[in-house]
Amino acid sequence: MALGPHVTTNIFIKSNNVAFNKYICTLDKTNHMNSIPKDFEEWKYCIQQKCGITLTRTFAEERLDVYQNKDLPETQRFIANYGEEHYERIKLWFSQILNG
Repeated sequence: MALGPHVTTNIFIKSNNVAFNKYICTLDKTNHMNSIPKDFEEWKYCIQQKCGITLTRTFAEERLDVYQNKDLPETQRFIANYGEEHYERIKLWFSQILNG
């Protein structure tokens, strides 16, 4: 989905049995076009500032539970949409949230 000059990707997030439809931004901190976040700080900024999601321990645990199971349709869709490399980075980044 494109909104003006900004590109967004629609993803479906489930947390605490409540479904949220959020947009993952593909803009860097200076609002320049960027593809998928390439480092933890860029990803964290995007999730927290652009999407308004608080990266709590509970949220990270829930996402890792999903992403660590490649048999789940949600995980398979994520890999199909973003690729194996980004999938591996996301797991590391959620682990970073858990490890402080």
